[in-house]
Amino acid sequence: MSKANINIVLNTVAASGADLTRPGGGRVLVTGDSKGFLRPKVKSITVKPFIVETLADIDVTATSSPAAATTYGFLIEQAASDSQMNKLPKKFTVQYLAPVGVTAAILGAAFTAQVQALIDSGELQATATVITGGNGGVTIAGVAGASLIKVTQPIAMTVANGYTVVASTATDFAAVAATGVVTVEVAATTGLAVGQLHYVTWTGAETINGKTGTQGVILRVSAILSGPARVQYIATSVSANITGEDGTLQRVASEAVGLGADIVAERGYLGQNADIVAANVYHEVVVDYLEPTGSTMTQEDGAPIEKHYFLSTTGGSNAANALDLLTQFGYVDAYLNAAGNAADPLLM
Repeated sequence: MSKANINIVLNTVAASGADLTRPGGGRVLVTGDSKGFLRPKVKSITVKPFIVETLADIDVTATSSPAAATTYGFLIEQAASDSQMNKLPKKFTVQYLAPVGVTAAILGAAFTAQVQALIDSGELQATATVITGGNGGVTIAGVAGASLIKVTQPIAMTVANGYTVVASTATDFAAVAATGVVTVEVAATTGLAVGQLHYVTWTGAETINGKTGTQGVILRVSAILSGPARVQYIATSVSANITGEDGTLQRVASEAVGLGADIVAERGYLGQNADIVAANVYHEVVVDYLEPTGSTMTQEDGAPIEKHYFLSTTGGSNAANALDLLTQFGYVDAYLNAAGNAADPLLM
């Protein structure tokens, strides 16, 4: 028997989300009753952070004040889709021999023009913005669907990822060994999102996922917190409780992959009540269950169905309600009631 897939998008979750109620009425989910009649039999529930696409944003600038007869350059690498949607690695060499009278503005304009020519030809999928201040240069940023770009082999130039967020004080970094929860306080959460990958470093000697603070570790954002602004991650291992240390995080360019990413990319809609909103951040909940069928309407005659819920975790109270709803899904999966106590929720 083939499995049917149903996709349900919840852009807003009411405060009553704790009882698994859909906005506008109706249950999000029910589990089987003790006799196995009429209600679906939930086999498994999987909750995972939606993978957010993070665009590369790279500043390439001259290492010192531009000088005549000096060669500046770098290599751009990108894996972009062709007309058949195959990801092909591409490399572009960009060089500039500075003339007499060169300035930061002239150097920046020259590099920006070269990168823009690659973009206009369709070879490079990105944007280019001139840097006229300092020693001059160019900012190269990824675009949706082609987020991954690397700039390497600089000649008389400095390459810096523009996505760096530094913790605001020396006591903003904390990690709890028992739970693997890592938090970093930041000056602001603008541009940060659940699901992003971050490169995290810290000042202490402890290890996270087997990496030292100097080496750094890549972690996925599990929550954005407020009062003060903090970013939370879940690590698989922390060697000891870390408190009162300095932490730095940097967003890592990454692609959005999977069913949710496909829906966002298509701006399409395969569900029942609302479109995916490209600006929102979602968690995906996969519910695998048997829908009673046949003349007896029992679970023994059940048809396998997989529901994909996309819960928006963007925006104030809605974010809190959606995260609460995620918790309730976990309770249903573990046969707990709405308060998290050990009791079969039956008709939740």
